[in-house]
Amino acid sequence: MSLRSQLAITMALLALGVSATMGVLSYNATRNEAISAIDSFLERRFGPFDASDGTDRADSSSPIRDDGDAGPLDETDGARERPPFTAGDSVVNVYDVDGSLVVTSDPDVALPLPELDGDDAIFRTVSVDGERYRLRAQFAPDGTTLVNARSLAESDATLAAVRDRLVVIGIVVTLLAAVLGWFAAVRLARPLGRLSDAARRVAATGELDADLDTAARGEVGEVAGSFSTMLDALRRSRDQQQQLIVDAGHEIKTPLTTLRANADLLASGKLSPEHQQRALARISSEVDELTSLTAELLELAAETPVDEPVSSFDVVESAEIAAARAAERFDRPVTVVGARCRIRGHPSAFDRAVTNLLVNAHKFSPPGSLIEVVVSDVARVDGGFDTTRGSIVVSDRGSGISDDDRDRIFQRFYRSPDARTLPGSGLGLAIVAATAATHGGEPFVAPNDDGASVGFTFSFSPASDDLPDGV
Repeated sequence: MSLRSQLAITMALLALGVSATMGVLSYNATRNEAISAIDSFLERRFGPFDASDGTDRADSSSPIRDDGDAGPLDETDGARERPPFTAGDSVVNVYDVDGSLVVTSDPDVALPLPELDGDDAIFRTVSVDGERYRLRAQFAPDGTTLVNARSLAESDATLAAVRDRLVVIGIVVTLLAAVLGWFAAVRLARPLGRLSDAARRVAATGELDADLDTAARGEVGEVAGSFSTMLDALRRSRDQQQQLIVDAGHEIKTPLTTLRANADLLASGKLSPEHQQRALARISSEVDELTSLTAELLELAAETPVDEPVSSFDVVESAEIAAARAAERFDRPVTVVGARCRIRGHPSAFDRAVTNLLVNAHKFSPPGSLIEVVVSDVARVDGGFDTTRGSIVVSDRGSGISDDDRDRIFQRFYRSPDARTLPGSGLGLAIVAATAATHGGEPFVAPNDDGASVGFTFSFSPASDDLPDGV
């Protein structure tokens, strides 16, 4: 069922419920008012038999009101028809002490004699020959019972008319609410329909340039804004993937060309043994370069190891392991200093980022010079200090980083002019930037007059020292 239909039905049901409730309340109030008016009329008719003034109403010559006039009650055998003390707007019966009918104003209406308990008057609604009457009964001082009743035909007809009007009004209000709900739903669903069309178009064509009305107000505008933000993120991700493919293809082309050239030379059989060894060494070097490039591409594309769970680890301990491995591999001194602190993250990715910083420092450092790794539990951010983040910095004794390269060294495949003759793919520091972002930080280049200092910040976690790995 569409949103328009759901909203129209909901509005109609609400209107029907309100109309039915108001109709029942109005009908009951009108009926109670009508009954109360008739009870007041019957009570006024009983006025002459009220014994509160001490008059003995058993005397047949007592004055009996007839629409304001007084007159005697002439005695005859049996019941009297339309005695002079009654009017045509009610039926009056007088019963003696044994329950026999003494006087009636309308012999065609057989009013029942209700049971009385005490001197209080009682009111009843009775049905006589299919017609409803409102009845009042009360003892007279002489022991007789006076029963006065008025037909409810007029009030029932009025109530029936009121009921019919209320039903018609309820139907009209319900239909009107359904129509208004439908038009409101159409207006509400129009921007949602555009969002749905945009989603279908994106799914069918793969084009992420959708024209969305993000200026709409309320929740619809928020949905449109969120959808537009999602499309922007997808567009950036696609552009980055395409750029990565283009850059990777460009970087792979050079070693592949070298491999093919050396393979062709070996296949020609014209090389001397010395040149054959040089060609094989070149091929082996290029294969190693391709292997390293492929691993870095895969890691950079995934940004974080998918199969590595988040765990708690000590940053200094991780840096010490990477430093010991680099010192042995590069045959140079590497030191690690700093306050121990634990964070939650991906230990392998963190180790790879530190290793890449060490490899970068080794490339541009004089042979045998010192490489320093400094871990700090406070990071300098925007000219101040941020105690919620720490930092790790790798410093070398090389030629430093030029101002033109500072903002570009973390880009994928970027290699400074001085580094283009050195081995590498230009992805090492890009992986550092991705790892920093994964751990809530960012890469940076720190001032260093004696060389270069490159590092990244990371966010602390509430992990305690005794938190087990993998938790």
